[in-house]
Amino acid sequence: MYVKGLALFCFLNFKIGGDSINGNYFLLPNSIFDEDMKPRDFAVYSFLVSRKDSVGECWYSVERIAEYCNISVNTARRALHWLEERGYIEIKKSFLDGVQRTNLYKVHKIAA
Repeated sequence: MYVKGLALFCFLNFKIGGDSINGNYFLLPNSIFDEDMKPRDFAVYSFLVSRKDSVGECWYSVERIAEYCNISVNTARRALHWLEERGYIEIKKSFLDGVQRTNLYKVHKIAA
């Protein structure tokens, strides 16, 4: 498994700002370590979980996701595609006047 031991890595690398005392934290089930995720997938999924709203959605550009996860834009795209293929997220493209804008990401929970 690729992901074991990466929780600390992701915690240190996300630019969350603040601490858990002030509510700047998020939870992931322990079963995430049983999923067959590469570090990039784990980091991107964790980021999306940390940023989702009360209905499980968030809007971030691929560039911004890559920046927060300290990975390249292409790596972020590969992770998003992998997560979508396996049902961890849904990606809805948004358009304004025929031009694609930031995607909407619907984050699905991992069974505990």
